[in-house]
Amino acid sequence: MIKLDLINTTINATYVQYDIFNPHTYNKVSLNICQNISIKIAVPLILNESTRSLILNLKDEGYNIFDIKDDFYNDVCSPYTAQNGADIVLSSRKTLIYDSMKDIYFCQTGCEFINYDTETNQAHCN
Repeated sequence: MIKLDLINTTINATYVQYDIFNPHTYNKVSLNICQNISIKIAVPLILNESTRSLILNLKDEGYNIFDIKDDFYNDVCSPYTAQNGADIVLSSRKTLIYDSMKDIYFCQTGCEFINYDTETNQAHCN
């Protein structure tokens, strides 16, 4: 298998391209054989420091910033104090934080985002 990461720095997106080869003949194999198989890929992702810091901070507090169903976005009793010391109400959390994550290309079209690994700076996608 050959995996190639094509990085578009303009929109901070990575497009993953891969090909499969027969290990005995080295001939390229049609990707149709993978049609009903879920393939997990790790995509390198460079986030600005404030976004990365926010992700780490919320992860440390037990929240999943990427899950709109997480208590962080739905439970009025889930506390969160921004770096400037102000509490952020639920509706603002959805607008300021969750919606801002939509502008980051974690996974390419046709793939499902699983998580972001803060140690390796990679998005994991199916």
